[in-house]
Amino acid sequence: MDFHKILDVYRRDWKRIVTNPVALIIIGGLCLIPSLYAWINIKASWDIYENTGDIPVAVVNNDKAVSFHGKEINIGNDVVAGLQENNKIHWIFVSRKEADLGLIDSTYYAAIEIPEDFSQKFLTILSDNPQKPQIIYKADTKVNPVAGKIVGTAKNALVQEITANFLTTVNETLFSSLNTVGKDAEKNRDKILDLKDSIVKVNQGMTVITNSLAAIHTNSDNLSQLLDSVDTALPLIQSGLETVALNNSHRSQAIQSLKAATNESLTNINTNLNYIKASNDRIAGLFTDLNEAAAEGNKVKINTLFPKINAGLDAMDSAIEATKDYLQSCKELDVTGDIDRAVSDLTSLQTSILKVRQQLVTVQEHLAAVKTKTDQAYEALNLDSLQDSLNSLNDSLGKAIVRLQSLNLPELDPLISALQEMQAKLNNGLIPLLKTIADSQESVDEVLESLDQALTKSIQTLDKVNTQINTALDFLKVAKADNRKKQEILSDMIDSLAKMQPYLADEKVQFSNLQEQINKGNQISKSSADMINQDLQKISQQLTAAITDYNNGAKEALGDMADGLFASAAEATQMIQSAQDLSKQIAAMVHTAQSGVKLASGLSADLNTRLQEFKDIINLLSGKLQVVNNRDIAQIIALLQTNPALMGSLMADPFDLRTESINAIPNYGSSMAPIYTTLALWVGCLILNSILKPRVASFPGSETLTLRERHFGKMLLFISLAVIQGLIAALGDLYLLHIYTVNKGLFITFCLVSSLVFSIITFTLMSTLGNLGKALAIIYMILQLAGSGGTYPIQVDPLIFRILQPLFPFTYAVNGLREAVAGPLVSSVVLDFIQLFLFAVVFLLFGYFAIKPLHKYIHRFEEKFNESGIGE
Repeated sequence: MDFHKILDVYRRDWKRIVTNPVALIIIGGLCLIPSLYAWINIKASWDIYENTGDIPVAVVNNDKAVSFHGKEINIGNDVVAGLQENNKIHWIFVSRKEADLGLIDSTYYAAIEIPEDFSQKFLTILSDNPQKPQIIYKADTKVNPVAGKIVGTAKNALVQEITANFLTTVNETLFSSLNTVGKDAEKNRDKILDLKDSIVKVNQGMTVITNSLAAIHTNSDNLSQLLDSVDTALPLIQSGLETVALNNSHRSQAIQSLKAATNESLTNINTNLNYIKASNDRIAGLFTDLNEAAAEGNKVKINTLFPKINAGLDAMDSAIEATKDYLQSCKELDVTGDIDRAVSDLTSLQTSILKVRQQLVTVQEHLAAVKTKTDQAYEALNLDSLQDSLNSLNDSLGKAIVRLQSLNLPELDPLISALQEMQAKLNNGLIPLLKTIADSQESVDEVLESLDQALTKSIQTLDKVNTQINTALDFLKVAKADNRKKQEILSDMIDSLAKMQPYLADEKVQFSNLQEQINKGNQISKSSADMINQDLQKISQQLTAAITDYNNGAKEALGDMADGLFASAAEATQMIQSAQDLSKQIAAMVHTAQSGVKLASGLSADLNTRLQEFKDIINLLSGKLQVVNNRDIAQIIALLQTNPALMGSLMADPFDLRTESINAIPNYGSSMAPIYTTLALWVGCLILNSILKPRVASFPGSETLTLRERHFGKMLLFISLAVIQGLIAALGDLYLLHIYTVNKGLFITFCLVSSLVFSIITFTLMSTLGNLGKALAIIYMILQLAGSGGTYPIQVDPLIFRILQPLFPFTYAVNGLREAVAGPLVSSVVLDFIQLFLFAVVFLLFGYFAIKPLHKYIHRFEEKFNESGIGE
């Protein structure tokens, strides 16, 4: 592609235009016509919302006057009077029939009718059954939809004005009545302040009392639950005490029998041991006699002595065996199990007693809390200031009721009734109730004090029983150790006696052998005699040792053990009897305490419920008054004395709206200039495409031009003419119509750039697609007109247009011109320029690559169309 050839095409086109006057005139018209489209539309919409005074709207007033506190009120007449001075709409006052006919034949754009009961229903806002008044609005949207919107806005303004006028009248009347109250309040300012302080003090006292009563009720309930648990535990303790007492009685009887058996055993064991010792000594004497008889050879005497010796040995053996059996029976008489059971019973009893003691301590603590709360409640009740506050409040309520009744305002009747009800409850309920509570202090204190003393005594007695149980447990532990010691002593004695029996058996053998020896030789050998003497000596030594051990240890240990067990049983019996008596005393005390606590709980709950009836009302008043200081009350009194007319106007319209415009544009025509100018520039490009040919005229050497060279050479002419169109439109907007513009240079620049981009787009479509491209350019314009956000915010358009908006060059052209008109934001301006140049680049590339491959098909398409005879 040769750039010089492109320029050559461009120069030849301009030469033909300049040298041909007709062509020059037509080109001039083509450059001017698009601007006329923009200028006419901008001027037509220059200040449309300032000319609404010629829009005819019918007004029908059927309202009838009503009386309000001796004053005639007719809101309909007030509305008519106000509309007669309102020039924003052409208000025409007619009858209902004329209004309806005027709407039918489009004489009026709308009609507003005020019904005959309008004022009457408006005043029901001050009654118990308020009703909304109605204004009938009829609009004829057939004539002009925009006119309907304008009239609708006027209608809304009218409704607001009616509301404001009504509130002004009502508030003016009320404040006229309140002026009397204000003057009287000024005279009694000190009394009003005293009334406020009295209500606050009463509320504070009521809070202390009700909180204390609630705490008494809660603590009493907790105390009752604890006493119930104590009462539940006491039967278990009593049952345990009875079981322990029965077991102790059985053990006492067993110990009594054990003591008698032990004393008898001691005598028998002592007799047996002495008998065995004497038998051993007698056998030793018989053995001496036997030696002498053997030496003398007295056979008769020998035969007499052997039976005696054998009888003595048998008697010793029997005595030893009997003593062993007796000692074994004493050993088997073991009281360890009884001691363990006694320890278990006493330990269980001690645990129950400690649990009851802890419960009684907790009961005493809760009783102390109840006493504290009770003292607080009575302290609050005994405040002279509280009684004075109640009397002051009662007097102030009476005066306030009389003053409000003197105003003779029906609107104040609910307030007067509420104050009368409060005064009645104060005189008939609250004051007598508080006196009843205060008079009950002495009896309540006596009940609480007696309960506390009974609890203290019970806890001390339980501590004494617990000490006795610990003493008994310590004694049983010692008894158990002594029992083990007794077992050891008896075992040692049994072992000692058992050791004698082998020697007795050996003695029997020796004496048997000796008898045979004597029978054979009438002599006793020395070795036999020595062995017998040794055995007899050993038996004698062991018996002596056994008797000594018995006398020094076992006898005393067995006796002491029996005496100790007997004494322990007696002490346990006395301790159990004391615990049983105490359990009965605690049970009686608990029943008394339960009755007292239930009485206190019921009384506190009943009093608290009755006080709550008054507390809510007083608390509400106090809460409102506490946030109001004396200065506020003075201001309220001053407010009540304010001019009624001023307050009526202020209450109806309490504030003014100050409007501050950002990027303000002084007229509607300047606001619409960006969209109309952008549309005119696109239309200008369409006109160029319609009038001028995209084909290059023949000249020497034109046959060598390529399709791309022809395309871009012709495009330069279209771009130049489009830029001229943009310049004319911009200068006309600025200096012919004098639209408001912050940055004129930027406005002109955007017009030129937009024209350049639009011409590239429309020419490329026409050059590459022929008549089809012209049609696409028109369709593209229609879509952009609806979806670029030029007239309405894009957010109110259908979703499809919100999606397509970034693909429209109109979007960025209109935005850029708006920046120039209202005040540019650099970032937005740069972004709009970039987007427009991107559209130009895209269509330049499309033309470059599409002109050649599409030419054959488009040329054939155009020929077929021309053959139809309806186009060229």
